[in-house]
Amino acid sequence: MLLVCGLPGVRAEVDTDGDGIADDRDRCPAVFDPAQGDSDADGVGNKCDNCRLAPNPEQDDDDDDGVGNACDLCADTVEDIPNKEGELRIAVAADGCSIRQRCPCEGPAGGTARWRNKRTYVACVTRYARRLRLAGAITERERAAVVALARRSACGRLDPKPGDFDGDGILDDGDGSGRVGDGPCTGGRTSACDDNCPRISNPLQRDLDGDGKGDVCDGDVDGDGVRNDADNCPRDANEDQADATDEAPDGVGDACDRCPGTRAGDEVDHRGCSVGQTCPCESPRVGAAWRGRADYLSCVRVELVELTQAGVVTPLRARAIRREARASRCGRQPLEQARAPLASSASP
Repeated sequence: MLLVCGLPGVRAEVDTDGDGIADDRDRCPAVFDPAQGDSDADGVGNKCDNCRLAPNPEQDDDDDDGVGNACDLCADTVEDIPNKEGELRIAVAADGCSIRQRCPCEGPAGGTARWRNKRTYVACVTRYARRLRLAGAITERERAAVVALARRSACGRLDPKPGDFDGDGILDDGDGSGRVGDGPCTGGRTSACDDNCPRISNPLQRDLDGDGKGDVCDGDVDGDGVRNDADNCPRDANEDQADATDEAPDGVGDACDRCPGTRAGDEVDHRGCSVGQTCPCESPRVGAAWRGRADYLSCVRVELVELTQAGVVTPLRARAIRREARASRCGRQPLEQARAPLASSASP
């Protein structure tokens, strides 16, 4: 801690992080941040803002995953990463989603069907565990443990039982009325009600729009009248399908676009974020600062994996973006000398 002294007789000011800015004026009083960038103008500096591109001066984070409520795509995150002591902890990507939330036991996240087989479920867990490992959110030991647990689990298997066709533990006629489907599970209920997707395993009986049809078999999960495969926000009701908060429509509706202001022509992921918005040159969207050059480049690499697998960018385009990132000074100090990382995907 430094004392910033002025003229004789003037009381010294406290500067906890030693960045030359007194705590009462410092947007990140506990994090060295001479630049004082604040992209979302919420009074919290980029280096300590848990939602760098979404105004949230209170920094609320109800599930304590390090990603603020204002930009957390996956609320109610719970511990799902086993450590060497056998205890569980939370680990999420920049969007606030854990492996369990991206690869639910009952079927692909946001999908309308169950896992095709055990192998597709394990492949999902393996993919997201690798992304968290590349991002530095989990260790190699933890990554291996998560994948091993997925292989041992019953997720992805169809195990029919009498009165429970999909073997998910929810009876087809759970209310005992003698008629399947007349009292489907809704509102989080999983007992004394009928399986809301009797042919597809969904033990949690999630039903986002409360229509009595489980999410894994509902063609319109959010109930806005637009089918999932054509909905630009399949899990956020937006009947008007508005997409107007970017320089040009990016294919992600305003109701679920976590990165408004995307530049025209930039490729975006399922959150509506470009590479430059996910991996800003000056600091991560979540966290105090890039730990170094490798940290920044790892972020770019992980984001490009998702964009490539989703078919948003071609492998050739991904290589070009990686070259731009490597040619930049992002992740290096001093920040004042770093230039914008990606000409076609610059942070707003």
